[in-house]
Amino acid sequence: GEQVNQEGQTTEQSDKQFRVERPPPRQQSRSAKNECRRVGELAVVLDEQHAETAAAGLLMLRSLQRRCVSAARLAEDAKRPLLRVIYNKVGKCGSRSMVRLLSNLAMKHGFLSIGSPYGSDVRPNDMSRTNIRQFIGQLPAPFVYHRHVHYFPTPNLLPAPTFINMVRHPLDRAVSSYYFHRFGDGQKSGIRGKFVPGTRYFSFDECVEQGLRECHPRLACGT
Repeated sequence: GEQVNQEGQTTEQSDKQFRVERPPPRQQSRSAKNECRRVGELAVVLDEQHAETAAAGLLMLRSLQRRCVSAARLAEDAKRPLLRVIYNKVGKCGSRSMVRLLSNLAMKHGFLSIGSPYGSDVRPNDMSRTNIRQFIGQLPAPFVYHRHVHYFPTPNLLPAPTFINMVRHPLDRAVSSYYFHRFGDGQKSGIRGKFVPGTRYFSFDECVEQGLRECHPRLACGT
């Protein structure tokens, strides 16, 4: 007959309390997708918060990332360094579309896409660069860190991160920047930069004809 424990349960009933049932493949796949989506959603939240708050959520991100991918994929990834990417964005070169793409891919594939909580200065001072390096060093790989910033060395980050970027035809970029500073865009309207008073409604051609500084050829040529 069946054995009965001290609680009056049969061995089979007792074992059921500690038995881990494996979900069917379809349910397991749906669960993985949900975890990946949570990774991306949490990354967006951290992206909008300060460094202290973001750092506090990194442990949660690591846990979600582990559950997001299958055991087979984790074993395969353990054989090679996880990707660490820094996307140091160039202004008016499609970076907003690129970040939107990265966020969608992060939700689908379970990597982290996160921006910088340390201001927006494209030429950060030594202290800001140190803070950025420390923040990147805490991010759980695989990740893509994005920010409008000039290239900066990362000697203490091992394995060394990969820098990526996008460029644009210099004249197209100059024209886009010219109108953005005056009128913004679909998401950020209004005046976004400095220009000579009384010239807000000048076309780019009129600006060139008047020889104004904000449309000087050297700005388009990068010199």
